[in-house]
Amino acid sequence: MPQTCCFCHAADGQIPGLCDDCHADLIINEHQCARCAVPLPAAARCCGPCLADPPAYDGVIAAHRYATPLNHILNRFKFSGQRHLARTLASMMLDQTPWPQASLYLAVPLHRSRHLERGFNQSDELLRALFAAARQKSTSTTQNATFNQSHHLLRCTQTTAQSGLDKKARQKNIRGAFEIQTPLAPNASVILIDDVMTTGATVSECARVLKQAGAGKVIIWVAARA
Repeated sequence: MPQTCCFCHAADGQIPGLCDDCHADLIINEHQCARCAVPLPAAARCCGPCLADPPAYDGVIAAHRYATPLNHILNRFKFSGQRHLARTLASMMLDQTPWPQASLYLAVPLHRSRHLERGFNQSDELLRALFAAARQKSTSTTQNATFNQSHHLLRCTQTTAQSGLDKKARQKNIRGAFEIQTPLAPNASVILIDDVMTTGATVSECARVLKQAGAGKVIIWVAARA
């Protein structure tokens, strides 16, 4: 049975759940900081904040900007319980980005109470969908990769929602919210999956904790960059 576009309801196209016109409307994050992937007005190696105070992570993969229609799709996925959109988002991500190699793939965890409230962790769903989509494309790409939703990185503190806070407030709010539950392999390379990156405070705190636990490299992979 043909699928329809999750945004305009036309017949879907190359990306499952997205028509070709809406696919063409996605804004590519063409000029971005090499460290944090923040959109820049022109090509540059690194943004000022990353030069002045480098984040704990080593890089960000963010092919698309957080703008229409992608922002609406992400909001439906995250806040309206439309978990099937993880497949659409994963296909968008892989359409622009070759599979990044790492020894461990993790989702940014939710606190247990937030997980119960929402019913799912959107980053978990996205991680599962990425593996499923990649394995459909090539069985050799991910056959030796390990992904783990909960046993390595744990959100141990329920914090105030990050939305509405500025960068400094987000950094303070999220400090100490994560801990390592299961030891990492020495010098592990980690891909950390999240849906949207805004200031980067959450993923930077995750990366800090992962590196304290022995990770050698942490790359963030998100569906959209604000």
